Amino acid sequence: MLLPAALALLLAPPAITRTEAPQGPVYTLHDGPCRLSLETFTSDLNRHVLRYRPSCPLPFAEQAPRLALLFRHVLDHDPEPARFTTLFWGRLHPDAAAGATLARRLTLACAFAFSAHIDRKSVV
Repeated sequence: MLLPAALALLLAPPAITRTEAPQGPVYTLHDGPCRLSLETFTSDLNRHVLRYRPSCPLPFAEQAPRLALLFRHVLDHDPEPARFTTLFWGRLHPDAAAGATLARRLTLACAFAFSAHIDRKSVV
């Protein structure tokens, strides 16, 4: 089912906008309930960073084709695409509910990985 969805995105690509923010341009893909953004930075410290900011109820497997379109758009339209060397995916300690995805994923992965190796009675 994923292949037809990816093909539909290629045949009728969703709108991608560029807005100016204080830190630098933000590229946003709008597709139905999904809004995926890649934030760029103009400061010397972070100019190599792309920060991924999703607001999408779809599972990641269904976000991936949209994200690929957004990446292609940024690389085709940014004045200096070769400067991007780092993709910022999230933080371990979230600053808001929307930023908690990475922390949740790591917590679940750790719980799953350790559950088979730790005797729960020995953990305080």
